[in-house]
Amino acid sequence: IKSDKPEYLVGEMGKVTLAMVGKEAKAVDSVNVYLKYDPTAFEIDGLVFDKKLPAPVFSKVSTAKSLVVANFL
Repeated sequence: IKSDKPEYLVGEMGKVTLAMVGKEAKAVDSVNVYLKYDPTAFEIDGLVFDKKLPAPVFSKVSTAKSLVVANFL
């Protein structure tokens, strides 16, 4: 996980990037990403996916479950 700044003030917006790299080269049929976060500390208003992957078949930010979910086929 990396961000465009080391710190943010309350109410300040910024970009945070999650990069995942496999330990071994493997063929996969699908990828399911579940990222838990604290909705009282962060507001997520948009997800941008890398062009190297196909578009997710499902993606959602759930404040009720404190999860970001993305499913790729």
